[in-house]
Amino acid sequence: MADKLSVINDALVLTGNNPTNTLGDGSPEDLVAQVAFQHAVDYVLASHNWNFATEWVEPTLIGPSDPDDYGTYTSVYQVPDGTLQTIKVAVNGMLTSYRIVGGDLYLSPGSGHVSVLRVVDPGPDQWPALFKRAVHYILMAHLYRGLNEDPGEAIRTESLGEEALSQARTRTDQQQRAGAIFIPTARKIRMERRGG
Repeated sequence: MADKLSVINDALVLTGNNPTNTLGDGSPEDLVAQVAFQHAVDYVLASHNWNFATEWVEPTLIGPSDPDDYGTYTSVYQVPDGTLQTIKVAVNGMLTSYRIVGGDLYLSPGSGHVSVLRVVDPGPDQWPALFKRAVHYILMAHLYRGLNEDPGEAIRTESLGEEALSQARTRTDQQQRAGAIFIPTARKIRMERRGG
């Protein structure tokens, strides 16, 4: 099973560096690799609406919006913790316009059930193979720059990462079902959270 340490150590070894025994050990490899890992994961996750990394959630209502704030939006919700990107917002199953400012979600729902389709990081053990490969190459490119000081190899490896990323996008798009957009009800979201 893949985890952050194994992904980092694979990339360290393949770039000719020493693996780290534990995260946070303070070694140069650990310091550079942890920053490089986060940059690589953030970049790859932000580059597409990955099916395996999206979920519908219910945001928390903060209250009414100040009429001077952002025009026609009447309500303010808190963007759920862990949200890397908001893809869609629906009210009573119908997509609606919205605006995100900081950690606040502004919309005019009237009344009803609000749901947000968001991107999250499910962790390395949930990454499909092509996604993991893209992260791996982008991570290695950062290591070539940060540890090995080899910009030529970094550029070549980054190119491999972009190619893997393109393949991963194509694969995830092929797996997306055609047809109507499914927006879950509040009951369905609660059942999914409970594992049922």
